[in-house]
Amino acid sequence: MAGSAPDTTEGPAAEPGLAHVECLGIGAGTILHNRESGALLATNAFGAMLFDALRTAPSAEAATRALAAELAIAEDEVGPAAADTFARWREAGLFLSAPPPFPAPLAYRPAGPSADPRHFGLGTRHVVIASEDAVLAADVARALAPMQLHRADPAPGTAVRLDVLTEDDGIGVFRDGQAVWGAAGYELSRFHLLREVMDALAGPERIAAQLHAGAVARAGRALVFAGASGSGKSTLAAILTAASAELVADDHTALATDARHLLAFPTRPNLKPGAFALPELQHWAGAQEYIPARIAPAGAEIALAGFVFPEYAADADNALDPLDKTEALQRLIRTGSRVSRTTRSIAPLVAALGAVPTLRLTYRDTGFARAACERLLDG
Repeated sequence: MAGSAPDTTEGPAAEPGLAHVECLGIGAGTILHNRESGALLATNAFGAMLFDALRTAPSAEAATRALAAELAIAEDEVGPAAADTFARWREAGLFLSAPPPFPAPLAYRPAGPSADPRHFGLGTRHVVIASEDAVLAADVARALAPMQLHRADPAPGTAVRLDVLTEDDGIGVFRDGQAVWGAAGYELSRFHLLREVMDALAGPERIAAQLHAGAVARAGRALVFAGASGSGKSTLAAILTAASAELVADDHTALATDARHLLAFPTRPNLKPGAFALPELQHWAGAQEYIPARIAPAGAEIALAGFVFPEYAADADNALDPLDKTEALQRLIRTGSRVSRTTRSIAPLVAALGAVPTLRLTYRDTGFARAACERLLDG
């Protein structure tokens, strides 16, 4: 059966992509993750046993026979459920040996003369952005401003190069000539560009997972705020930093490879205009811009204290409840988080979720949300 440690296999010839699949226990369940395709599936005890049988079987049929023998029941009683499970796994890409193609793929070309290169450095790490979309380039530079990155030109060949190309089908972002996604609109391209900047400046070898999440800290303990765009992550972080916390990240959070720390990437908070009507943020309403007084140093390691998935609604109950670990992982992946491009393993993220509280916060009262999060920060 699957345990808490990652389990990878060489895989039988019938399922060559099995060599890329990790099987890990999380909470009371089990997840299967393909490091190449990115497929992520939760499974039950039957699925975990079937996967264990498949690891050493020459085919899916042989795995079914082996499982029937292990359970001491007739093969025809196991067969239909096993066949359905294998079909779902294949449909989800669990046994692929390569990532699926990006939607609307774009071919690389060097950015044109309209792309004025912008350099950003953190310590000895550098990134250069050459964007044909001047508005996007200025927007990203503004987002990075609170970190006070140095702007010195790097030595030739030492910087990660990010090209932003404008085509009829949309915007393409390329890292050292390799596409990070297909043609996309402005907001998604901005998202990808900032994530690549974080990866380059923090160091891909230091990052276990790139989370679509914000984070704040107090007294050396950090909370991650995760969820879909519009769920109130940035607003909740702003409420806390306006009180006593420091900003660790606004929309992109790096989980360190030890699974116990975050790496600070405090971009400018990207608040919706309505946030400034909140009592905690009214001081900044005239400028319609909020820069926290306390900002964690870019790249600093800060201990992880928990994951909070906020949901604000005017008619919501004020409640802070445990969130199932598997559900927390699936929410992170569904909303744009991804594992390290270096290891491609989901094991550190699973370990992080297992080591700290994972909580669903619903609220209509910002005072309740602030107090609940401050208690978590204080331990």
